Amino acid sequence: MAFASLDYAIIDILKTIALQNFSNFNKVTKELQKFIKKHESQLEGVNFLNAVCDNIEKAFLASYRPRLTVEDAKKKIKKLLQV
Repeated sequence: MAFASLDYAIIDILKTIALQNFSNFNKVTKELQKFIKKHESQLEGVNFLNAVCDNIEKAFLASYRPRLTVEDAKKKIKKLLQV
C-alpha cells in the first residue's frame, strides 16, 4: 500500500471515530493538534493536519444532533398540545 493511501485510510478512520460522539470528537481533534505542535518542526507538511481537523469539525457539526432530555421532550410535547 502506498504511503498516501495509508495516510488517507488513517485519516478516514480517525474521522469515523470522531463522528461517533462529542467525546470522541474532542479526543481526536485535541490529539491531532498535539501531534501537529509536537512534530511541526520535524515533519515537513504536517500542518496539512489542521485542514483535516477543520474537515472533521465541519462533518461533526453537520451531523451532530444534541440529545433531548426527558424534560426537553415534555416541554416540546406541551407546546405542541397547546396549538
